[in-house]
Amino acid sequence: MRNILLSVFAILAINANAQSTIPNGSFEQWTTISYNNLDNYVTESGRAQFLLGSTTTIKSSDAQNGNSSVKLETKTTGQDTLFGFFTSGDFDRSNGFPYSQKPDSLVGYYKSNVLAGDTALIIVRFSKLGNIFSFNLKTFVGVQNAWTRFAFPLNLAITPDSMFIAAASSNAINEVGVQPGSWIMFDNFSFVGTGITQPILNGDFENWTIHTYENPTNWSSTNIRGSQLGQFSSTKTTDKTHGNFALRLETVKIFDDTMGYITNGVFGRDSVMGGQPFNIVFDTLVGQYKYSPVGLDSAAMVLTFSKNRNVVGGRYYFFSPSSTYQQFQIPFVLPQIPDTLRIDITSSINDGFIGSTLFIDHLVLKSILTNIDKESNLFQEISLYPNPSNEYIKLEFVNHSQVATVQIIDQIGRTYYNYDINKGDQKINIDLQSLPSGSYYVRISNNDEVVYKQITKL
Repeated sequence: MRNILLSVFAILAINANAQSTIPNGSFEQWTTISYNNLDNYVTESGRAQFLLGSTTTIKSSDAQNGNSSVKLETKTTGQDTLFGFFTSGDFDRSNGFPYSQKPDSLVGYYKSNVLAGDTALIIVRFSKLGNIFSFNLKTFVGVQNAWTRFAFPLNLAITPDSMFIAAASSNAINEVGVQPGSWIMFDNFSFVGTGITQPILNGDFENWTIHTYENPTNWSSTNIRGSQLGQFSSTKTTDKTHGNFALRLETVKIFDDTMGYITNGVFGRDSVMGGQPFNIVFDTLVGQYKYSPVGLDSAAMVLTFSKNRNVVGGRYYFFSPSSTYQQFQIPFVLPQIPDTLRIDITSSINDGFIGSTLFIDHLVLKSILTNIDKESNLFQEISLYPNPSNEYIKLEFVNHSQVATVQIIDQIGRTYYNYDINKGDQKINIDLQSLPSGSYYVRISNNDEVVYKQITKL
């Protein structure tokens, strides 16, 4: 009977040889990423190069005229779909380029292989005094193997002061029928009409620039976007507490956003996804930081634990101003074993505080911190029985040779029992009668090792 009872409890043993770690938590490893970007336009080339090792907005030597054209291609990575696109600014916030004439049409050339059900598109908007008064959409479907001219009629009632232009390899408006592998090529865009002389900036797609940025390995940062402007929110610094480098995270302006953000997940089109594999229910994340805010700004770190893509727990920490490195700790107790941990760090939780700067170094789990270079031999065998129980459980040790502490902790981290075990003690009784029914963790620890066992009070 005792062996059967021993087999029903879950053991979460934490030691130097079997633990989740924080990959590159000391920010020692950095990766250099380079990509070719279309001048004067916003693209997703930096993110695509980071995720795929290739871009979705591609410089092509297959040109209708001149030396190059642009190829837009839809690709996938994991759960995310990346469109090939270019825009003359942020779609929701920008009015695009200055423009003060009334064209009749947009003309250009294209080739395509837009897969069945998908739709490539061009959008042209005109604005005056910040108000959009003309929205024009042209779609492309099917296969066109030779360069083919198109003429796209435009509807302008008044003379604009701004023009916004965008193109995509798939239906980026409502994302219906999107097919990875769809592509379209464009060349030689221009406006036509009576008296039209203003060109479209880089409308012949001849001008491209190679952008390069560094990113901490195993992390994703807003350097992906800022690299087009030479604005880098995440940089490595030798102002550190461990190793050679630390992370310096600064709030900078990138296009129309202020950003100072890094995550161990990946950037999706509309959200951050993923994280690192993780299966610990009870521990403390420890790190070093210093913070120089602008005004009343604050910085934060958020831990999100999930299982099968569903959130099972979360913790956050706000960083206070400090001119020297300070240790911070984020304890967590989870109701179930997760499979993923995502860490999000921001140098500003408020908009507009450009220049707030956060330094982070040596992120590590506390259980690992106390186990470095130690052998896991303190608790060679531990028995807890009976489990479940409504009165008492017995805790037995074999070869227990050091002073240790036993705690009972509930699902939200409250401690109900705290008992010191003397060297050589082999057995103790734990009274459960005052505890509400439910699941608890028994935590046995000293300076060398931490062991968790899950019990149930009937």
